[in-house]
Amino acid sequence: MRRRTPDRRLAVGARTGRRLLAAVVSTATAIALSTFTAPTAIAADPSSNAPLVAVVAGQSSGYLQIAADGGVFAFGGALFQGSAGGGTLNKPVVAAARTKSGQGYWLAAADGGVFSFGDAQFYGSMGGKSLNKPIVGAAATSSGAGYWLVASDGGIFAFGDARFYGSMGGKPLNAPVVGMSATPSGAGYWLVASDGGIFAFGDARFYGSMGGKPLNKPIVGIATTPSGSGYWLVASDGGIFAFGDAKFFGSMGGQPLSAPVVGIASTVSGAGYWLIGSDGGMFAFGNATFSGRAKYTPPATPNPTTSTSRDLAKSILTTANIQLQSVHASGVSDSANARQNVIDTSNGLAAKRSSYGGAPGGTIALNSRMLQALLTIGQKQRIRVSEISGGAHSGPSSQHYRGTAIDIDSSAVSFASIVSQCKSLGAGYAAVESTHAHCDWR
Repeated sequence: MRRRTPDRRLAVGARTGRRLLAAVVSTATAIALSTFTAPTAIAADPSSNAPLVAVVAGQSSGYLQIAADGGVFAFGGALFQGSAGGGTLNKPVVAAARTKSGQGYWLAAADGGVFSFGDAQFYGSMGGKSLNKPIVGAAATSSGAGYWLVASDGGIFAFGDARFYGSMGGKPLNAPVVGMSATPSGAGYWLVASDGGIFAFGDARFYGSMGGKPLNKPIVGIATTPSGSGYWLVASDGGIFAFGDAKFFGSMGGQPLSAPVVGIASTVSGAGYWLIGSDGGMFAFGNATFSGRAKYTPPATPNPTTSTSRDLAKSILTTANIQLQSVHASGVSDSANARQNVIDTSNGLAAKRSSYGGAPGGTIALNSRMLQALLTIGQKQRIRVSEISGGAHSGPSSQHYRGTAIDIDSSAVSFASIVSQCKSLGAGYAAVESTHAHCDWR
């Protein structure tokens, strides 16, 4: 049997092939190195100084994020036309609406103040006027030459070419109104309440609601389909409820959230929608695309309540003269009301903050000096406390959110007397405001 001799030509060819391959690889590497461009650094999310409160769709694409301090953040094809951020506001911004062209927008504050930017014209406001309840929503007319504001009691205020088609003002509500949306024609609008109730006016038709049905979390917003023949409701847990020709494209219901959802906006085609969280988180469904976000980080929560605070809270709960409200001044009901704040403190827990109208959510330890002053005042006369750390207030730096402030909206003596007593008990600031005496131990 003959031994097979390896074909030397193949061996030579293999060595030659390896040299050729090495040359090719070397050349390719040189080309790659000579043409390589370092990747562009991804810009960090812009920071917001206040919680986000609304999202507004751009005219053709993208969206605007609106913050409680009037800050505006534009993403995608949405255009930035200015903001109220960095200025001084009497009350936080709670809603926004854009013009027909997409070249401007209005911001609405809880006191009815209106701020216009770009080609949005100012047609009037409720700023500086008496309101039964705070403003919670806004919508523009189809022409862009007017707008409506809605209060939590369902009251409607029309400006420019916006016509009044009816309201729920002065009528009994099972839950406060939290938002509104106009019909495409501008000849009607819907109001939505936190229990999912829907109120239709003008040419707005009723397509269904969640009123009277169990909800895991309250409704916080409404968006209308382009046809005006349907609408979506969104809850603070990201749950979506679709009615009429509005299609369900997905939701955040049942999924963990770092902050509550506070608003919704439909895409131009109506084949998708965005949800916005109070921390600036964006959730896109259907043909809605994610184009960026602002980021809000709530103030750090101090250490848990001290034994002194717990004892004071227990004494406050047993003082007959002190009435602690279980519903906010806005009409909103949540677990951050004045009574629950004191109950939580008496149990050694931090008090909750609200998550609506620009409030930051989360918890805060109540200041022991404030609690001592509240107890002392309540031992002298009958008082009613409307807010402590909950509710929606003038801005992200509100002393309420820091657990150092109380609002007393009823007493056996004048508000001026309450203010005087607060100051004598070490309040850093105390004043008579429109509906209450405010005292804080900053």
